[in-house]
Parts: sequence; structure tokens; C-alpha cells
Amino acid sequence: MLDFQQYQHAFTAHIRDPKNNPKPNNVDEERMAVYREGVYNNIFEAASVCFPVCQETVGTNCWGAIIRRFVATHHASSPIFREVPKELVTFLETDTETSDYIKQLAHYEWVELAVGGMQTETPTLSKETDLLNEVPVLAPAHMLLQYDYPVQKISAQFKPEQQKTTHLFVFRNT
Repeated sequence: MLDFQQYQHAFTAHIRDPKNNPKPNNVDEERMAVYREGVYNNIFEAASVCFPVCQETVGTNCWGAIIRRFVATHHASSPIFREVPKELVTFLETDTETSDYIKQLAHYEWVELAVGGMQTETPTLSKETDLLNEVPVLAPAHMLLQYDYPVQKISAQFKPEQQKTTHLFVFRNT
């Protein structure tokens, strides 16, 4: 590896996991802190907006620990920032420190975002359409899901202790 590549590797390793990777030599701690905090805070805020029930259910400190593990260990398959929520769901699939019901809740919250952003064409009806004699169609933006927990009920007040198979039809009504 070339010197500048070694420097970049050390720099980004420290930003991702400062507890286990020393900052590169000749970098002022204040400047390094700006990068560390900027990366973490941006990802924390993006994830918190997309997964509000997860954050509320586990609490801010635990949520912060999940995001720190995500930043430290997950190797994203996309550099696109708006894909952070999907990357977090992918990370959680193998995160041994996160409870199964939180993993499934995160997937459910991501599905709500994904369905909301699906590119679809909604069938149009004319004023003359006889709705009673037409064939009904599903909303074009939808997902059929099965979870081991009642994810739609999970909250800070309800944390399931037992599995209960739950089937959901998530759709965008537009």
C-alpha cells in the first residue's frame, strides 16, 4: 500500500472505530474529533429519523451503541447516503447484541420507507367505471410480510417476550 493509502486507511479506521484504532500521526485531536463526530452524528440522525420506534424502544444510549457498532463494523454495499437505512437493516441481521424483535422492528420501519418510495404507476379509473363489476387490484406499492413478533405493536411500553407469528400487508395508499 502506498503511504497516502495507509494514511487514508488509518484515518477512516479511526473515524469508524476510535476505541480500537489510533488516530494517524500528525493529525490534531480537535480536527480528528470534527470528522469522528460528524460521521457518527450524520448517521445517528439519519437512522433516528428513519427508525423512530426502534430508538424510542431501546432508548437513546442503546440506540447510540447500535449506531456505533454499525459505523465501526459494517461495510456498506452502497456509498449513497439515502441507503443508510437499508444498510442498517442489513447490519442488524447479523448483529448478535441486538434483540431479535428489534431487528424485525427495524425491518418493518424500513419497509414503510421502502414502500413509500416505490416507483409505481397507479391505475386510473374513469367516472364511468362500475366498481362493483371490476376486478379489484392491490395497491401497486405494497409488500406482504411475515415476522416472528407483532412489530406493529412494539413500543417503549410493549417489548414482546415471546414470539407470535405476524402477517402484514404494508401498502402506500396513493
